[in-house]
Amino acid sequence: MSSRAFIIGAGGWGTALGIVLSEGFDEVILREHDAAHAELVQKSRENRPFLPGVKLTDNMKVQAGEAGLES
Repeated sequence: MSSRAFIIGAGGWGTALGIVLSEGFDEVILREHDAAHAELVQKSRENRPFLPGVKLTDNMKVQAGEAGLES
């Protein structure tokens, strides 16, 4: 069974928290309400607007959507 962490918000704090949690979870999902921002971060693997120069870990992904946790 895999373990997942969901973080609502992909700003600087959400991204930093996701990176820290990625060491203890199989998958970390950042949920971002702004679809364009979510796509930018997912494709570049970096949250340039809020945390430039820090790469997402391999087990992180960014999804667009409201605060619900359905995946």
